[in-house]
Amino acid sequence: MRLRSFACLALVLALSACATTTPPEVRETPERPAEADFALSPASFADLPGWSSADLAPALTAFRRSCDGRRLRDPTAPLANGARYGGTVADWASACAAAQNVAPGGERQFFETYFMPHAVRSSGEARLTAYFEPIIQARRAPEGMFTEPLLRPPSDMVSIDLAAFAEAYDNEALRGAPRRLTGQLNGNEVRPYPQRG
Repeated sequence: MRLRSFACLALVLALSACATTTPPEVRETPERPAEADFALSPASFADLPGWSSADLAPALTAFRRSCDGRRLRDPTAPLANGARYGGTVADWASACAAAQNVAPGGERQFFETYFMPHAVRSSGEARLTAYFEPIIQARRAPEGMFTEPLLRPPSDMVSIDLAAFAEAYDNEALRGAPRRLTGQLNGNEVRPYPQRG
Protein backbone atom coordinates (compact mmCIF):
# COMPACT_ATOMS: atom_id res chain seq x y z
CA MET A 1 0.00 0.00 0.00
CA ARG A 2 2.81 2.36 0.89
CA LEU A 3 4.58 1.57 -2.36
CA ARG A 4 1.44 2.34 -4.36
CA SER A 5 0.93 5.68 -2.50
CA PHE A 6 4.55 6.59 -3.08
CA ALA A 7 4.24 5.75 -6.81
CA CYS A 8 1.09 7.90 -7.12
CA LEU A 9 2.83 10.80 -5.36
CA ALA A 10 5.87 10.48 -7.64
CA LEU A 11 3.58 10.41 -10.70
CA VAL A 12 1.74 13.56 -9.55
CA LEU A 13 5.01 15.37 -8.92
CA ALA A 14 6.39 14.33 -12.30
CA LEU A 15 3.26 15.48 -14.11
CA SER A 16 3.18 18.80 -12.25
CA ALA A 17 6.79 19.41 -13.31
CA CYS A 18 5.67 19.09 -16.93
CA ALA A 19 2.84 21.61 -16.53
CA THR A 20 3.11 24.72 -18.64
CA THR A 21 2.79 28.12 -17.12
CA THR A 22 1.30 31.12 -18.78
CA PRO A 23 4.00 33.68 -19.48
CA PRO A 24 3.49 36.95 -17.64
CA GLU A 25 1.64 39.61 -19.56
CA VAL A 26 4.01 42.08 -21.15
CA ARG A 27 2.80 45.62 -20.80
CA GLU A 28 4.12 48.24 -23.10
CA THR A 29 5.49 51.34 -21.47
CA PRO A 30 4.08 54.42 -23.15
CA GLU A 31 6.74 56.43 -24.87
CA ARG A 32 7.47 59.81 -23.42
CA PRO A 33 7.07 62.59 -25.93
CA ALA A 34 10.36 63.95 -27.16
CA GLU A 35 11.36 67.08 -25.33
CA ALA A 36 11.67 70.20 -27.40
CA ASP A 37 15.16 71.59 -27.83
CA PHE A 38 15.62 74.07 -25.04
CA ALA A 39 18.71 75.98 -24.13
CA LEU A 40 19.71 79.12 -22.31
CA SER A 41 22.39 81.32 -23.80
CA PRO A 42 24.04 84.12 -21.87
CA ALA A 43 22.80 87.63 -22.65
CA SER A 44 23.46 91.07 -21.23
CA PHE A 45 21.18 93.46 -19.39
CA ALA A 46 21.54 95.83 -22.36
CA ASP A 47 19.69 93.19 -24.43
CA LEU A 48 16.57 93.61 -22.25
CA PRO A 49 14.20 96.18 -23.78
CA GLY A 50 13.59 99.08 -21.38
CA TRP A 51 16.05 97.80 -18.77
CA SER A 52 17.77 101.16 -18.25
CA SER A 53 14.49 103.01 -17.60
CA ALA A 54 12.41 100.32 -15.84
CA ASP A 55 11.19 100.88 -12.27
CA LEU A 56 12.75 97.88 -10.52
CA ALA A 57 11.49 98.63 -6.99
CA PRO A 58 8.42 96.35 -7.42
CA ALA A 59 10.66 93.54 -8.75
CA LEU A 60 12.90 93.84 -5.70
CA THR A 61 9.85 93.73 -3.40
CA ALA A 62 8.66 90.55 -5.14
CA PHE A 63 12.13 89.00 -4.84
CA ARG A 64 12.27 89.79 -1.11
CA ARG A 65 8.89 88.08 -0.63
CA SER A 66 10.14 84.96 -2.40
CA CYS A 67 13.18 84.96 -0.11
CA ASP A 68 10.90 84.99 2.95
CA GLY A 69 9.43 81.65 1.87
CA ARG A 70 12.85 80.13 1.23
CA ARG A 71 14.10 80.71 4.77
CA LEU A 72 11.98 77.82 6.04
CA ARG A 73 13.08 75.37 3.35
CA ASP A 74 15.91 72.85 3.37
CA PRO A 75 18.98 74.61 1.90
CA THR A 76 19.81 71.55 -0.22
CA ALA A 77 16.32 71.41 -1.77
CA PRO A 78 15.99 72.40 -5.43
CA LEU A 79 14.64 75.90 -5.90
CA ALA A 80 11.64 74.56 -7.84
CA ASN A 81 10.33 71.02 -8.07
CA GLY A 82 10.99 69.51 -11.47
CA ALA A 83 12.92 72.51 -12.75
CA ARG A 84 16.19 71.99 -14.60
CA TYR A 85 17.42 75.44 -13.71
CA GLY A 86 17.56 77.59 -10.62
CA GLY A 87 19.91 75.59 -8.43
CA THR A 88 19.22 74.94 -4.77
CA VAL A 89 17.72 77.12 -2.06
CA ALA A 90 21.25 77.66 -0.66
CA ASP A 91 22.42 79.05 -4.02
CA TRP A 92 20.10 82.03 -3.48
CA ALA A 93 21.06 82.76 0.14
CA SER A 94 23.60 85.51 -0.62
CA ALA A 95 21.24 87.33 -3.02
CA CYS A 96 18.40 87.06 -0.48
CA ALA A 97 20.62 88.49 2.27
CA ALA A 98 21.80 91.36 0.04
CA ALA A 99 18.23 92.17 -1.06
CA GLN A 100 17.30 93.17 2.49
CA ASN A 101 19.82 96.04 2.47
CA VAL A 102 19.22 97.62 -0.95
CA ALA A 103 18.61 101.36 -0.60
CA PRO A 104 15.98 103.03 -2.84
CA GLY A 105 17.55 103.67 -6.22
CA GLY A 106 19.97 100.74 -5.87
CA GLU A 107 17.63 98.12 -7.34
CA ARG A 108 19.24 98.07 -10.79
CA GLN A 109 22.73 97.63 -9.33
CA PHE A 110 21.44 94.81 -7.11
CA PHE A 111 19.93 92.86 -10.02
CA GLU A 112 22.98 93.40 -12.20
CA THR A 113 25.20 92.09 -9.39
CA TYR A 114 23.21 89.00 -8.37
CA PHE A 115 21.38 88.00 -11.55
CA MET A 116 22.51 86.96 -15.01
CA PRO A 117 20.13 87.36 -17.98
CA HIS A 118 19.79 84.54 -20.50
CA ALA A 119 18.02 84.22 -23.81
CA VAL A 120 15.77 81.18 -24.19
CA ARG A 121 16.40 79.22 -27.38
CA SER A 122 13.87 76.59 -28.40
CA SER A 123 12.69 74.98 -31.60
CA GLY A 124 9.36 73.94 -30.08
CA GLU A 125 6.44 75.82 -28.60
CA ALA A 126 7.47 77.98 -25.67
CA ARG A 127 5.29 78.87 -22.70
CA LEU A 128 6.06 81.19 -19.87
CA THR A 129 4.30 81.35 -16.54
CA ALA A 130 4.48 84.76 -14.95
CA TYR A 131 2.59 86.80 -12.42
CA PHE A 132 1.84 90.49 -12.36
CA GLU A 133 0.08 92.97 -10.14
CA PRO A 134 -2.03 95.34 -12.23
CA ILE A 135 -1.92 99.03 -11.39
CA ILE A 136 -5.10 100.88 -12.31
CA GLN A 137 -5.23 104.65 -12.38
CA ALA A 138 -8.46 106.02 -10.91
CA ARG A 139 -10.06 109.21 -9.63
CA ARG A 140 -12.41 109.69 -6.70
CA ALA A 141 -14.76 111.75 -8.87
CA PRO A 142 -15.41 111.70 -12.65
CA GLU A 143 -12.65 113.62 -14.40
CA GLY A 144 -11.62 113.73 -18.07
CA MET A 145 -11.33 110.18 -19.40
CA PHE A 146 -12.10 108.71 -15.96
CA THR A 147 -15.87 108.36 -16.39
CA GLU A 148 -16.65 104.75 -15.38
CA PRO A 149 -17.03 103.82 -11.71
CA LEU A 150 -15.16 100.97 -10.04
CA LEU A 151 -17.87 99.02 -8.26
CA ARG A 152 -17.58 96.95 -5.12
CA PRO A 153 -18.00 93.19 -5.50
CA PRO A 154 -21.69 92.18 -5.34
CA SER A 155 -22.92 91.17 -1.88
CA ASP A 156 -24.00 87.73 -3.17
CA MET A 157 -20.54 86.90 -4.59
CA VAL A 158 -18.61 84.31 -2.59
CA SER A 159 -15.14 82.85 -3.00
CA ILE A 160 -14.55 79.14 -2.29
CA ASP A 161 -11.11 77.81 -1.39
CA LEU A 162 -11.14 74.36 -3.04
CA ALA A 163 -7.69 73.53 -1.68
CA ALA A 164 -9.12 73.60 1.85
CA PHE A 165 -11.84 71.13 0.82
CA ALA A 166 -9.27 68.91 -0.94
CA GLU A 167 -7.27 68.64 2.29
CA ALA A 168 -10.32 68.25 4.55
CA TYR A 169 -11.78 65.43 2.47
CA ASP A 170 -8.45 64.03 1.18
CA ASN A 171 -9.90 64.26 -2.33
CA GLU A 172 -7.55 63.97 -5.34
CA ALA A 173 -10.15 65.31 -7.80
CA LEU A 174 -10.38 68.55 -5.82
CA ARG A 175 -6.58 68.81 -5.68
CA GLY A 176 -6.52 69.03 -9.47
CA ALA A 177 -9.20 71.75 -9.58
CA PRO A 178 -8.52 75.50 -9.62
CA ARG A 179 -7.49 76.71 -6.16
CA ARG A 180 -10.33 79.22 -5.81
CA LEU A 181 -13.75 79.55 -7.40
CA THR A 182 -16.01 82.55 -7.32
CA GLY A 183 -19.73 81.93 -7.33
CA GLN A 184 -23.10 83.47 -6.58
CA LEU A 185 -24.84 82.67 -3.31
CA ASN A 186 -28.41 81.66 -4.17
CA GLY A 187 -30.25 80.66 -0.99
CA ASN A 188 -28.27 77.73 0.42
CA GLU A 189 -26.49 76.97 -2.88
CA VAL A 190 -23.49 78.41 -4.66
CA ARG A 191 -23.87 78.65 -8.43
CA PRO A 192 -21.52 79.94 -11.13
CA TYR A 193 -21.64 83.71 -11.24
CA PRO A 194 -23.35 85.07 -14.41
CA GLN A 195 -21.06 86.36 -17.15
CA ARG A 196 -20.67 90.11 -17.35
CA GLY A 197 -22.54 90.18 -20.68
